[in-house]
Amino acid sequence: MINPSYTPFIAKSFGLHIIFAVVLVLSFNFSPPAIKPEKAPEISAIDAVVIDAAALEQQVNKVKQQQADKKAAEEKRVKELEDRAKQSQARFKQVKPRAEAKRKRS
Repeated sequence: MINPSYTPFIAKSFGLHIIFAVVLVLSFNFSPPAIKPEKAPEISAIDAVVIDAAALEQQVNKVKQQQADKKAAEEKRVKELEDRAKQSQARFKQVKPRAEAKRKRS
């Protein structure tokens, strides 16, 4: 079957294969992987404010009143300007004939 002169080479080949197998088996890590606890996702809290309906209505009314006051003040200012303009026109009509009369005299 096998030539007796090959036996030392076959024994060396088996020995070398056994050494490779032992090195290969020892290189494996047989301990179970360390279980790392999963980090819970960070959930940020929502900044919320509870608003009282009555307080909200009061604030809305306050803003509306301020806007109405501004509008009334603007209307008053415009009316005063119109009155001043009418007074100026009336004075101009009074002064105009006098100025023309002076011009005719000179």
